[in-house]
Amino acid sequence: MTIWHIIRIILVVLFFVSGFFNFDDGLKNPPLAIQIFFIIAPIFFFPLALLIVIGVQYINPLQYKRWTLPSMDSNFLSLMDPVHFFHASVYFSASAGLGVIIGALFRDSLNPMEGLKYLSSSLGIFLGIKLCIKVYYKKFLEPQPIMSSRKNSIINKIAKSIGMLMVFIAVIAILTGSFSLIKTFNFISKAVKTYGIIAELHRSDDVSGVTYRPVFSFMDTSGNQYNVYSSLGDDPPKYKVGDKVPVVYDPEQPQKAQIDSFLDLYGLPLAMVIIAVINLAVGLFLIFVIGNYLPKFVIKQCQ
Repeated sequence: MTIWHIIRIILVVLFFVSGFFNFDDGLKNPPLAIQIFFIIAPIFFFPLALLIVIGVQYINPLQYKRWTLPSMDSNFLSLMDPVHFFHASVYFSASAGLGVIIGALFRDSLNPMEGLKYLSSSLGIFLGIKLCIKVYYKKFLEPQPIMSSRKNSIINKIAKSIGMLMVFIAVIAILTGSFSLIKTFNFISKAVKTYGIIAELHRSDDVSGVTYRPVFSFMDTSGNQYNVYSSLGDDPPKYKVGDKVPVVYDPEQPQKAQIDSFLDLYGLPLAMVIIAVINLAVGLFLIFVIGNYLPKFVIKQCQ
């Protein structure tokens, strides 16, 4: 084990801890469709981005004549061998994502969807590295003829690796959705129903755009009044100030009340199901069709 291997392990642990203790004020919560988009988009964005970035370095005369394949023991801070930095970021992003997801199990203020964004970014960077090694292979290895069987062996390994990562993300999404669904059922089982008034529309500006989260006011059975931020935001806003809305709240924690609507109560489990189905379907297709059937079919056609 080299010093760089040890440094990576230490940094992976630190990124996990930073994700776990990533306190969020809970005010920035874009619409569900936008959150799903920002979870899926990195899987397609980073491969293309890395192909461009590494491509520029490929023609840079100041770079090493030959790059080494990335590994846990490599120097990921070397500017002359740029793939290693992105290889390390795969582990850092994945560990931060897992930290956020696990942290969300203990704190309602932390959105587990943010953890899935880190995981999808990690997957996207991983795919980008595999693509760059495939496209710029002459920079990594001495030019040599590649037989069809060797090509298909590479296709097999890449497809199965990508498929396994996507299945892993699907499993994380299923676990997160299941935990959220259990919490929702427990909440509903002891919740009290009442009505509230939309007191304010809180505007949030971030990279996903502008959203308006309703702030509703209601009174509990003891006559105490509470102002609560809704868990979902929209643009254009779904409600307007003064609208009457159904509210459910836990008598022991009335400050965590929610608007009594399907998306407010079941939006997160629904998003996890969509993400899990997409990743599971594509992952299994890559493993069993692209990874097994396609290489054998191509080799058979070449014989």
